[in-house]
Amino acid sequence: MNGLLRYSHRAMATLFEAVFPETEQGAQSVAETLFEEIDRIENLLSRFDPTSEVSRINREASKEAVRIDSELFDLLGDCREYWEKTDGAFDPAGCLPGRSTHFGQIELNERERTIRFDHPELILDFGAVGKGYALLRCQKMLWEMGIPNTLIHGGTSSVLAIGPGPSGEGWPVGLRHSEDETKIELLDQSLSTSAVHSPDKERSDILDPSRKERLTEHLACTVIGKNPLTVEILSTAFLVMGRDRAEKYVKENGSEGVCEIWGKVSGAN
Repeated sequence: MNGLLRYSHRAMATLFEAVFPETEQGAQSVAETLFEEIDRIENLLSRFDPTSEVSRINREASKEAVRIDSELFDLLGDCREYWEKTDGAFDPAGCLPGRSTHFGQIELNERERTIRFDHPELILDFGAVGKGYALLRCQKMLWEMGIPNTLIHGGTSSVLAIGPGPSGEGWPVGLRHSEDETKIELLDQSLSTSAVHSPDKERSDILDPSRKERLTEHLACTVIGKNPLTVEILSTAFLVMGRDRAEKYVKENGSEGVCEIWGKVSGAN
């Protein structure tokens, strides 16, 4: 696509890209600012980084209440909300195999701003949250900077689109896993796709938190809405819930303004 400025950055085990119209002044500086924020979020949420805040919580919260900053506390509050609304299909405390843990075993003390685990094996994992939260932060920063027209994505599966795009009708995005190879245009919207990415395998990397079993069906689910964090969470939760429960959720939570698109992973039977 001509007339665009593209800047890329590796973070969260994927490649992020920020795209601007060629007329955007200072685009490189804006992209660098966004990438710095994405790195900050990764350093906050990664359970694999021993210096991260989440690693500290995972080490200490089963022994005593741990005081945390307001940003992470608020994010955990969002996670609790979606754990409840999805009946546990989204569960950052129950997404590791071999552990009988769930988000209900986490105590959040709003007054003291502390977190405590009620199970010694509980581990927080923000793998189904990180990119969406990073894009939510980028969305806020772009609004504050007054950038009217840009797209940023993480590995093409998590997308934030602001403004009318190069055509004036939205930013064009292809859905690789949709049943009819749908191409859509995002206008001030976010998109997240969760899928079984290896059709040669018998199971996916996504765990059903209630059954503690990995998903076996080669489905993909794309969720589109205004909030990058919401669509990131729901794309994974809907795969666990299945189409019927996901469609019921969308009908019952219409105020979230999300829609879902289903497909099969390329090469799957």
